[in-house]
Amino acid sequence: MYVAEKRAAPPRVSIIDGNTNTVSQTVAVGSGAPDWLGGIAVNTVTKRVYVTHDGTSVTVIDGTTGSVIPTIAVAGGPFGVAVNEVVNRVYVSLSGSNDLAIINGVTNSVIDTVPVGLGPAGIAADPNTGRIYVANAGDNTISVLAAKAAVDIDIRPGSNANPINPNSKGVIPVAIVGGAGLDVDVSSIRLGRMEPRPLMPAILRAMT
Repeated sequence: MYVAEKRAAPPRVSIIDGNTNTVSQTVAVGSGAPDWLGGIAVNTVTKRVYVTHDGTSVTVIDGTTGSVIPTIAVAGGPFGVAVNEVVNRVYVSLSGSNDLAIINGVTNSVIDTVPVGLGPAGIAADPNTGRIYVANAGDNTISVLAAKAAVDIDIRPGSNANPINPNSKGVIPVAIVGGAGLDVDVSSIRLGRMEPRPLMPAILRAMT
């Protein structure tokens, strides 16, 4: 268990041994001055702990060693934090700018910022649906967002220099590569049928 001490000098996170219910380690997550820690979330797959603090940053802790990995600069007043372990994304509510920051758990960098309601605070992520829920204290609303995950697709035509092979009967070998924390179920992939289109004159000349 990880517990953020919200007003301490220096600000720190206490790691509690669940077997003995005792503090096994404390980790400093900021400067020596008193600091306000907002939220804390854990990725149990990557063993990373995310702590928002001082309204300007998110600290990442290695849950195995208890050491600070990086501190990510996040503008807008980071407060609440949640993790989607399936896509390895970290979501941070920005109470100062009324936005949601999305952090790539692999690169530890902010990859997108999405507007939500006024004064976003509490936040939760559903790994099954990919949705993110943000409680907005300023206007008493909840923003519901659908997560976006990129999948790398590498088309390999094999030894044929021309990926459009008339003798292949429309079959093009495709390798679908999953990313960190993302498994690809090939059985669930469906490709839609494309309507035939007239060949461009330049292509017709090349084929004759």
